[in-house]
Amino acid sequence: MQNLGGIRKPSYQNGTEIRTVTDLMLLGILSIEEGRSLLRWLHSLNLGPLGITGISRGGLIAAIVAAITPLPLAVVPFIPTHSGGVTFTEGLIQLSCEWEELNKQLERNNKHGERCSKQMLFEILEKTNITNFPPPMRPDAAICISAKKDGLVSPWSTEVFRQYWPGSEIRMINGGHVSAIALRLGQLRQAVRDSLVKLSI
Repeated sequence: MQNLGGIRKPSYQNGTEIRTVTDLMLLGILSIEEGRSLLRWLHSLNLGPLGITGISRGGLIAAIVAAITPLPLAVVPFIPTHSGGVTFTEGLIQLSCEWEELNKQLERNNKHGERCSKQMLFEILEKTNITNFPPPMRPDAAICISAKKDGLVSPWSTEVFRQYWPGSEIRMINGGHVSAIALRLGQLRQAVRDSLVKLSI
């Protein structure tokens, strides 16, 4: 197996722009496995209480990690979507996707009938839907944070967490997706502290 020496993106990728659907899926899978491994390692050192958080897509990753890690965790998804499928096909991010190129590739492969690239990407990314996973061990310790004017993630998407994770809390903050990251990290830190307190009760 090749030693990547800390390289975390393909050699052909410039900046943060992900070039293929496969790379997008690999990024998600590896992020989840990395989160699980770190939590198991910390637990093996008898450290705790343990928690996990993430911002935007990282919030969904953190939620999935919490759901599939058999440990009681504080979990604070910050402006998360409940599913990558919704984000890439309904939100503003869809404007950055090369739908025409994806459609051409589907036509060349000619294996998927009349489905368009947007429908196919939605079906693939719906595998990340939080409702496909069990709730975390301590959903009552979870605090999800949603931005009222978020143009990338609709507040209804964050509401899915409250419906699916019994006893979890939703906190609404002022601002949009970018301003929440730039100006509201203090509220994220407070939510992490509060989630850890809930976990200890």
